[in-house]
Amino acid sequence: MDVSRLQVKPLSGECDWPLWRYKINFVLNYHTDTLEVVEGKLEKPSQPPEGANEATFEKYKKVLMCYKKANTCAMMVLTNSMTEETMRNIMRFENAREVWLELHKLYEATSDNQLYNMYAFFSF
Repeated sequence: MDVSRLQVKPLSGECDWPLWRYKINFVLNYHTDTLEVVEGKLEKPSQPPEGANEATFEKYKKVLMCYKKANTCAMMVLTNSMTEETMRNIMRFENAREVWLELHKLYEATSDNQLYNMYAFFSF
């Protein structure tokens, strides 16, 4: 299957969020480690302490390269599936996990958000 031919309608707002998130999960899962980066299961490794042996540095470099590749792929999947307006809301973030969390914050209908919206509506 050529995943590059998959079409995911760009995320433009809260009404698109549930279906967009569902489809994007499949695309992310298709690419190695991208879903893990978005979910926070694969994180950027910490640099080894000064004086660590060569094997430790080599392992760090390998894990860092894996993370960078997966994060870049995830960022490409996410940002290529958003409207420019949505992208403006997340441009300050540098990794896919932060973008994913911000999208949830912006578009996920949480009970706290609903309670706030109800309060704001009835307070006028």
